Amino acid sequence: MSRTSLNPYALIFIAVILFPLYAAAQLQIVQVNSTVSTCANNGTITVNATTTAPPLLYSLISGPFTSPTQTTATFSSLPAGTYMVQVSDGALQTQTQSITVPGNYLQPDFRPVVIHPYCIGSSDGIIIGNRIWNTGNAPFTWQLIAPSPVTTAPQASDTFSQLPAGNYTIRLSDGCGGFRTQVATLTNPQPSNITIYAPPRIKMKGCDSALVTLSMHADVMRFPYTFTFTTNAGSFTTTTPTYIDSTSGCCGYFTVEQILTPFTYGDDVQVTITDYCGNVLTSPTYHSKSFTFCTFPTYHFNNCNYNINISFDLNNLPCDNGSMASTSVQPPLTYVVTDMATNTVADKDTVKGVYDTHGFSYTSGFVTHDLATGKNYSIVIKDSCGNTTTQQFYVPVPVTPQPVINSKSLYPSGCNDSSAFVLISADNFKNQPRLVLLSGPAFIGSSKPGYAYSSPYSYPDTFAISAGGDPYYRFDISNLTVGTYQFKVIDSCGSEVFDSLVIHPADVTHFSHHFTYKKGCLGKNEIHYDISFTSGMMHIRNLSTGAEQIQYYNSQDFDHPIHDSMMNLASGQYEVQFTYQGYFGSGWPANGSTIPCQVITDTITIEGYQTPAIHARNYIQCKTNTYLEIIADSSKGVPPFSYEVINGPQLFPLQNDNVFTTSLPGTYTVRIYDVCGNASAAQFTVSAISFPPVTLLPASCNSTRLTLGASAYYNYYWKAPDGTIYNTDTLTISPVTPADTGTYTIQRITNINGCTDTANTTYHLQAGNRYEQSQSICNGHSITIGSHTYTSAGTYYDTLTGSTGCDSIVILHLSMLPTQRDTLHQNICPGSSYLFNGKTYSVAGTYSDTLPTATCDSIATLVLSANLITKDIYGQICENSFYNFHGKALTQADIYHDTLPTATCDSIVTLHLSVLPIKHSAVQVTLCPEETITFNGQEISAAGTYTDTLPTATCDSIVVLTITTVAPTIQMSATPTTITTGGSVQLQASDAVAWLWTSNKAMIQQPTQASTTAVLDSSGWIYVQALSRPDSCTLTDSVFITVLTQSMYCQDASIYLPSAFTPNKDGLNDVFRIISHKVTIKSFRVYNRWGEQVFYTTDAQCGWDGYYKGNMLPASYVYVVIYTDCMGETKTTYGTVVLIR
Repeated sequence: MSRTSLNPYALIFIAVILFPLYAAAQLQIVQVNSTVSTCANNGTITVNATTTAPPLLYSLISGPFTSPTQTTATFSSLPAGTYMVQVSDGALQTQTQSITVPGNYLQPDFRPVVIHPYCIGSSDGIIIGNRIWNTGNAPFTWQLIAPSPVTTAPQASDTFSQLPAGNYTIRLSDGCGGFRTQVATLTNPQPSNITIYAPPRIKMKGCDSALVTLSMHADVMRFPYTFTFTTNAGSFTTTTPTYIDSTSGCCGYFTVEQILTPFTYGDDVQVTITDYCGNVLTSPTYHSKSFTFCTFPTYHFNNCNYNINISFDLNNLPCDNGSMASTSVQPPLTYVVTDMATNTVADKDTVKGVYDTHGFSYTSGFVTHDLATGKNYSIVIKDSCGNTTTQQFYVPVPVTPQPVINSKSLYPSGCNDSSAFVLISADNFKNQPRLVLLSGPAFIGSSKPGYAYSSPYSYPDTFAISAGGDPYYRFDISNLTVGTYQFKVIDSCGSEVFDSLVIHPADVTHFSHHFTYKKGCLGKNEIHYDISFTSGMMHIRNLSTGAEQIQYYNSQDFDHPIHDSMMNLASGQYEVQFTYQGYFGSGWPANGSTIPCQVITDTITIEGYQTPAIHARNYIQCKTNTYLEIIADSSKGVPPFSYEVINGPQLFPLQNDNVFTTSLPGTYTVRIYDVCGNASAAQFTVSAISFPPVTLLPASCNSTRLTLGASAYYNYYWKAPDGTIYNTDTLTISPVTPADTGTYTIQRITNINGCTDTANTTYHLQAGNRYEQSQSICNGHSITIGSHTYTSAGTYYDTLTGSTGCDSIVILHLSMLPTQRDTLHQNICPGSSYLFNGKTYSVAGTYSDTLPTATCDSIATLVLSANLITKDIYGQICENSFYNFHGKALTQADIYHDTLPTATCDSIVTLHLSVLPIKHSAVQVTLCPEETITFNGQEISAAGTYTDTLPTATCDSIVVLTITTVAPTIQMSATPTTITTGGSVQLQASDAVAWLWTSNKAMIQQPTQASTTAVLDSSGWIYVQALSRPDSCTLTDSVFITVLTQSMYCQDASIYLPSAFTPNKDGLNDVFRIISHKVTIKSFRVYNRWGEQVFYTTDAQCGWDGYYKGNMLPASYVYVVIYTDCMGETKTTYGTVVLIR
């Protein structure tokens, strides 16, 4: 094996001979010292350096603050941090050294706390400065400065009180002269805007009094309120009405109830409300109804027939007018209906009424039972106080209307991309109808990034009603996509109406979003978002503090999507999450399963506010003037910035321009302000350098980067030795060729504030050496360049470094010579041999030999094979028989061999003999009850073991049948078994392979699931048929569901709270709790006489044990219970309870 080597010293020698180097001047940094920055930026750095080639130039090239080249050796007004000092001399040598300015000063900072005035125009607002700990240096002073509505002298306290509404500018100053200014806003409350948002309700109590209920709203609630009630009997004023509830509602809604005495049917009431701040509302005069009932026919279907009833109510709309208050009577209310033609009683009943939140019963009317149509009747109605009215009425003959699809309303609404929502109105069906989707698209989905999903449809798909009742029904269907749907609406009385629905691309949702943020003053940042939809929830959470802002959107204006923002945000990292929500809250999903609403989440980082700072400064020479350019740190403060020179040879007032025209060199103190009113200062030394030197930037070997520094006011032109002109402040030459070396002429054109000037300088560029060669080697050989050895083809670069840097670059183009190969294939009989390159081979295989040649070696390969003729025979016999193999009788299963001579190589025959046993088959069968199986010509149903022998084409087969019988059961449950009309029942069956629920009275949501829901309009049986596990026997079970009307179901609903309890642990009345039936408790609160909440729960099973803060104090307490009654109304009940020890 040979090795080719390239001597690197020869290249170095060539480089030294061809390109002599200049002798380097000596530059040395002797020492660098710093002083501590005790305030924002009062640290210094002083450099001690020497050179044999002056002048010395100094600059800060990295750190919290950078400084361009200057002739003085001291840098002042430096903030704390680590800096890199660079020193250069007249020979273009540079030296750098790191130095740290110690200090931990933080600018003074604060987070003001505001307490707004309680009433409009009042001066009871408070601002508390609330300095952030560890910021600034004491002593501190606080001041309200102009343009605040109230200004103050500097003070030590951070609290300002007795303030009216307005924008206040607060300044915090510290002992370093640093200050932070913020604006805090005190706002007047909104106008109270007290309203009675619904006509009052009047309930007669006893025979000479009534309870009036006022549903009120105030944009801002200012308790206590004063109420003046004026009735036919006179006026009275109170601040403590009978009942007042401001806790159960939200958003400024509250309820006031007052007992009026004396008061009866037909009396009037007017109320004047005055809040604490003096806002007044006077209501219109409301008239209670007289004891006269308004008749109104009501039509409905019953058992597929169209019937009519007559409603008698004090408050029926046909007899109402705008000044009438809803009026109720005190039960019981009795009525008797007489057929005028026969003078016989056709109907009569006693109306018991319902109970309000205070336990008072009331009613306003009733509906008669079914009456014969086409006849005249007389009715007598009487209340509990003996008030009586007699009226006559006629019952017309109803005309049955035809079922119809009344409307189909499509909306691009849904909480998933590419979905639509439809409202289908179906009228005049004889009982509660069902909508059946017969056909339509195969699936709904989206491939949009961030919104991708897919869900299949299945047809037919049946839907229950979403709203309405006899005879007007509505189906709300969500998760529809583009396409054509065929559907029908049916009822159990035989009504059937077919229709179709076409959804176009413009009818579905098209989701997209965009989140951005805008940086502002302290606590005044903003996050902006664009959502291409109209409904949903925006949730922005500060991941550091947990602070949250939530905004809900719910609009049907689908042409105007959400473009909004969250304001007044602190700095930090935020999770921005938008949850899409359909505008329509109801609806059945068209694909049979609920698709989760799409949620978009992103993270936005708002950098913390920092006091504005000066990043760097430049001074620009133009003729006899020097211009000082101040460059703001773009990561600090909030632009636009303003600047002033507060100390130095010349002073300048505050200006928006960042350039100052100076005529005198020296040290200047410059202050920068941002739009938030905060400021910081720095010192700069201005010296006159007509043309700064060219600076060498880091570059790869054999490349050069030359820079004069960027400025908006300088324009540089470089003229290369070959005459090419470059217009740039930084010139990059890569690689440097001999043609690039020589003298460059540099022209600088200055244009600033109307002054133009031209200056010139030169720069001499030297070059390094390059050596390039091409080599070829055989496989397995190598070549060495310098310290590197190469064995594969490629282009390689090696740098041979001399004493002055990159002396030489060696470029090697290496290629590989091919290896010659030859292959020979040869066959022999077993036992013979073959001669190959002087060697004898008798075993099959692959053999290689290397043959030397004049170039690269040659490889010869022999592929030797030994042919042996073989034959395999597979034979089978039954037990007790034999196989004839070349004259031999074989009876045992085995592998047998025999050799047969041939004209070429011998042949070997191999027999694979197997002996088949007589077949035995075992069959196991499980029979369900009443099942049989035919075996050996017999019908068998009993458990046991049975045997039969079957002849076959090969060996006989014996079959053994084992029969097992099982008696599985199925269990089902229904919860509840008594419901109201249109209510649902939860069905559950025990474990099985499959289920099928059926009923002629119920609509079953998922009839093939073990757990499902059924909706019933009337009482009936529900059946389940199941296949048992693991036997798959068919089993059945059933349950009867009783369906009541809502009024029947709710007759025994009640809520009760005791008036006293004795928590003495005797096991009797130890806990104050709610006793209720068929109501849902939303909240249960107990307050002491000072208005403190001493107990709260939402669990109806929990109660108060009388303890508050570890003590049990006998006293009277007020309780407030908010609950949903059996009829679905949210109500509130109040009262007092006495704790007795």
